[in-house]
Amino acid sequence: MTLDGTVAQVERAKGGAHDLWVRVSTLEAGKPVWLPLGANRFFNEAADELANFAQITVPRDRRVKVALVKRSEKAEARTEGPDIALDWG
Repeated sequence: MTLDGTVAQVERAKGGAHDLWVRVSTLEAGKPVWLPLGANRFFNEAADELANFAQITVPRDRRVKVALVKRSEKAEARTEGPDIALDWG
């Protein structure tokens, strides 16, 4: 499931063992679930700003996986190089 800032807020930790926390709203008002996230060197070193968005999945092994997104400026269109095609269908 994909969750934007109205349902899941991504926050930097203010100390402690975890780098980030995702606050996920629940059906019970005032009782969110906090998911701690560990460091990912490649994500942390990537330029750009952390977006207030989380993709949360629970695969068959029942281990919760959280994917975050960074916002970047729109890249200029290329005029040279090979053409590629992408199909999400």
